[in-house]
Amino acid sequence: MSLQLVASDMDGTLLRDHSQISPENVAKIKEIQQLGITFVACTGRTLEQARSVLDHYGITCPLITLNGAQIYTADNTLEFERPLSKETAHHLYQNTDSLKVIPELLTDQGIFMRSREERFSSYVYFYRMVNHEAKDSEIVATLRDLESKWHIKYAADLKDLIDTHNVLKMTFFTDHDIALLKALQYDLTQRYPDISVTSSGLGNIEISSKEAQKGLAIARFAKDNGISLDRTMTIGDNLNDISMLKVAKYSFAVGNAQLEVRQAAKHLTKTNVENGVSLAIDKAITMSTQTTH
Repeated sequence: MSLQLVASDMDGTLLRDHSQISPENVAKIKEIQQLGITFVACTGRTLEQARSVLDHYGITCPLITLNGAQIYTADNTLEFERPLSKETAHHLYQNTDSLKVIPELLTDQGIFMRSREERFSSYVYFYRMVNHEAKDSEIVATLRDLESKWHIKYAADLKDLIDTHNVLKMTFFTDHDIALLKALQYDLTQRYPDISVTSSGLGNIEISSKEAQKGLAIARFAKDNGISLDRTMTIGDNLNDISMLKVAKYSFAVGNAQLEVRQAAKHLTKTNVENGVSLAIDKAITMSTQTTH
């Protein structure tokens, strides 16, 4: 059976550094769309964060955002949304001081952190884990640019927002201790059966509803659009991509993916800076065509 659906992670997979998409990947996405293959960007970003990049390159497609908490059509119509329960969100937030983590709430009304100081200290640490050779001046300039683009808001105490906003994802950052986050990820998974705890990179963990995972979102999107998962390709690089790699017949990890991701994928492609997405799509099309014959 020929390929019908391609779902790609963004950061670390489709995107190069500085949120750039290579001309080769852009061309390949537009090529398969012309062939009638649906392309979906599947990301931990918000709709605004993801769409701003895709629009810059002229890519119009459905979006799965916030690790599967939301599904949007190509014209930005919200088709699915699954927030954290308010009880669980309150419990998680109340423990942030004792856990010594820095919280970020991604809600249906924007992104919130407690202070600009906390945001900078945690994001600088996070970016340095991803880009080891980045200079402090470069990181700070990037963060200032992102702050203006993403419209991050601040509230000294975020607990009141949980009552008035739908919390679609809660991210915990650290500015000093990665081991703490790894231990916390295991602990929260054991204590809260209604959540999914994953990560998009060293220096953070991301918490969503158990029903808000990339794999479940891909399966829902495919079913709603009459597409078989046997005719679906997924590709990613980080822990929050594993669930979608498990549901598709053709699953790929980029060459820069974490070990657990490479182990979860059926196939390996080149890195995100070597047009891994484009190469993987060609391979998946070939394999699906051979299966048809």
